Amino acid sequence: MARHAKRSPAIRSLAQRRQVNGIGITKYADGYALKVNLVEPLSVELPNEIDGVPIAVDLVGPTFPASS
Repeated sequence: MARHAKRSPAIRSLAQRRQVNGIGITKYADGYALKVNLVEPLSVELPNEIDGVPIAVDLVGPTFPASS
């Protein structure tokens, strides 16, 4: 279910925002949730779930490539 929700139009639209660093799937309670990683807080509130799948939000900040 989480994999299906990740492809929803709402999530695809969310992924285009500059504050969103990534969207994935994470373990949550007895199942899975969509995890939204943010560079900075969003100016809009996200729903608690999409297509019955919970949304977990994490403020991770910017990411940089690892040096070799």
